[in-house]
Amino acid sequence: MKTRVLCLLTALLISGTSFTSCQTGKSGEIDFELTKTGIGYYFHVQNEDSKAPAEGDILTLRLTYGTPDTVYYSSDMNPGGNMMLPMSKPQNEGDLFEALAMMHLGDSASFMVNAETFFLKTAGFPEIPAFAAGVEKLLFNVSLDKIQTEAEIQAEFEAEMLEAQADEDIKIQEYLTANNINSAPTESGMYYIEQVKGTGAAPEVGDKVKVHYTGTLLDGTKFDSSVDRGQPFEFTLGVGQVIKGWDEGIAMMNIGSKGKFVLPSRMAYGERGAGRDIPPYAPLVFEVELLDVIKQ
Repeated sequence: MKTRVLCLLTALLISGTSFTSCQTGKSGEIDFELTKTGIGYYFHVQNEDSKAPAEGDILTLRLTYGTPDTVYYSSDMNPGGNMMLPMSKPQNEGDLFEALAMMHLGDSASFMVNAETFFLKTAGFPEIPAFAAGVEKLLFNVSLDKIQTEAEIQAEFEAEMLEAQADEDIKIQEYLTANNINSAPTESGMYYIEQVKGTGAAPEVGDKVKVHYTGTLLDGTKFDSSVDRGQPFEFTLGVGQVIKGWDEGIAMMNIGSKGKFVLPSRMAYGERGAGRDIPPYAPLVFEVELLDVIKQ
């Protein structure tokens, strides 16, 4: 658990090097009280009768930290505007987890935490990062939105995945209708919509192919494009170097062909998705042009 905590804190610190010059509440405008360990605290909203975090809980927070004049990190940069952090016992007097342990579900608070304690002890950095050089105290603004166990997080994730999987076919049909696509699916469930019929050679399994493509989600959100990069993509057909929908779709084309693939997630990235841009169970659309076939 401690390793997970340090990895998340390290991510906060790295992001801080480029996120600056954003205003927060001035510490001088807040009448902080002090704990025996030197943490300054002020509760904007306090719910002492609600649940408090325990070691091992996963906290969903809205959080910023920095100085009263400069934000080093804001969870607003993340999808959904929040972050998740495993709760740990305080490792050192006056550290961030001691501050979080003062909170209850639904609380909103500001904390002043010793910068050296946070950077060198809680986050394990060998020295104070350059972006915080000379800073003695860090201002944390925190709202505690959820407290969950790992089992609850997993159950919530599985429920979301089941819902996404159930909605997938509906979303594909809505996309086809909205775009006046009447093509029949292949046996695998993908759709190939031919836009330009090529007259060149057709690729076979084992051939190297060169293509230009642009990939989007059904809502048109672009996640990748060789056209934008100005660099065609090359791969060997039918040997698993690409997603299943590509191996099947490219095999239906000739040199010079242009077409659109509409792929159910089982022909793309399935239950895992890909990176931050392609969520689990996401149907995908590819605009593809087959530029060349190199026979092997």
